[in-house]
Amino acid sequence: MKSVHAQIKRLCVTLVGIFLCIRFATAEVVPEALDLGAYEEDDYLILEMVVNNRLVLDAIDVYKTHSNVFLPVFDILNLLHFYVEQVSDDVIKGWLFSPDRKFTINLKKKVAIVDKETYPLTEETAKILDYGLYVRLDIFQQLFPFINLKINLLSISSQISTSL
Repeated sequence: MKSVHAQIKRLCVTLVGIFLCIRFATAEVVPEALDLGAYEEDDYLILEMVVNNRLVLDAIDVYKTHSNVFLPVFDILNLLHFYVEQVSDDVIKGWLFSPDRKFTINLKKKVAIVDKETYPLTEETAKILDYGLYVRLDIFQQLFPFINLKINLLSISSQISTSL
C-alpha cells in the first residue's frame, strides 16, 4: 500500500513538473535576478528539499510570484535542526548554532533581528501565508547567509547547503 501511495505522489510531482516546464521559461531563480512582484495565491508550489545532495523532504510549500519565491522560515530552519519557535502567526524566534546567537522575525514590527543585527521587513519581503511566516528568497539568504539555497522551478526542487 505504501508503494502505491509513493507512486501516486511521484506521479503528482511529475505532472506538476510538466506543467511548470510549460509555464515558466527560466530554470532557476537566483537572488540577483529577483525584483518586486505582486503575490498571487495561485502560485503555490510544492518543492522537494535536498540537503547536501540527499533528499530529506518530499514536500515543502513555497509561493512564487512573477519573479520572487517566498520560503517558509520555520519549516526550513526546523528541517536543518536549528532551534525555532513559532510564537504567533507573525513572530518566529530561535537560535542558531548556540543559544547566544538568537534571531527574531516579527512581521507586526516589520523587523528581523539575527545575531544582534537588525533588518527591516516590508510587505514585499515577508508575508503570512497559510498560517506561516514566509520571506522572499533573497531576504532569507540575507538573514541566514550560511544557508545556501538554490531553487530549480523546472525540477520542482531546492538544493540546500550550509557553510560556517
